[in-house]
Amino acid sequence: MTRDSLIHNLIVRASSFCRPFTILCYHEVSQGSDPPSYCEPEQVVSVQSLRRQLQLLTKLFEVVTLRDLQKTLHQRGPRARPLLVLTFDDSYESVFTHTAPLLEQQGVRATIFVSTSVVDCKRVLWPEVIYMLVRYAPLVQLIEAWQDNFKEPRVQRAIRLVTNPRRPVQLLEFLKRLPASQVLEATQNLWKELSRFIPEDARPRYLNAHQINALHQAGFEIGGHSLNHPILTQASEETVQREIGDDKKQLEEIVGQPLVSFAYPNGNYNGVVQRVVAQQGYRWAVTLDGRLRSNEPIDWLALERIEQR
Repeated sequence: MTRDSLIHNLIVRASSFCRPFTILCYHEVSQGSDPPSYCEPEQVVSVQSLRRQLQLLTKLFEVVTLRDLQKTLHQRGPRARPLLVLTFDDSYESVFTHTAPLLEQQGVRATIFVSTSVVDCKRVLWPEVIYMLVRYAPLVQLIEAWQDNFKEPRVQRAIRLVTNPRRPVQLLEFLKRLPASQVLEATQNLWKELSRFIPEDARPRYLNAHQINALHQAGFEIGGHSLNHPILTQASEETVQREIGDDKKQLEEIVGQPLVSFAYPNGNYNGVVQRVVAQQGYRWAVTLDGRLRSNEPIDWLALERIEQR
């Protein structure tokens, strides 16, 4: 089954069975035929595929931003088309260069979730650090640097299990279960030590502040996605407060407007994380839980999305 037919089936199922709205999650949009080498290939959609999908989606749905979803639900008539929210995670520059023009051609807007630690700097989100290092760094140097930064035997064994053959996705899933502070510190150190092995054209390009503001001015919604994209359920409450609060403050300074929508990194949340999200003034938050529930009340701080993979 192709990606386009898969998304069509998901959309039909969602619109006919479950909610009066559907939320889709995208990540990177690629101009070329090959997916970028810094992220999971399953999380990449080509410009050509996205164009075809938008042509289909705009026929089936009324597309709104997450900010406008609840208001639009209350204003709808009985014969209105089902609602659709398009969301894009992880701060990729392609949402400005490739995605926004396609959406504007169709007369629709999306919600863009941004992690501000990579805005206007040369930092890289930690999952992409792991993905690139496992793919490009020489194995001897990678294993040595890994063992210098992760002391636990089980974590040291993990690198040997995934580097021959090179399987970065498996390593990412393992790291998501470790304390967030440990992962962030170690991956930052690994990047400092080994980034010289990563070709410049193989590195991710992220949105800058000017592009974020331009998207906002063009009618796209900007939402929070934490400073560094940690697994918030693996972080202390102090870290959760800082990751969510500082990210929100920085984005609000860029767009000049309060943010109301948040995306949990990796979709992970618990009661503590939800409480902090609400305390920071967010009204809506999205997960990556694609299960469709027809008989449960809507939890506006845990809205499920169908991930485009």
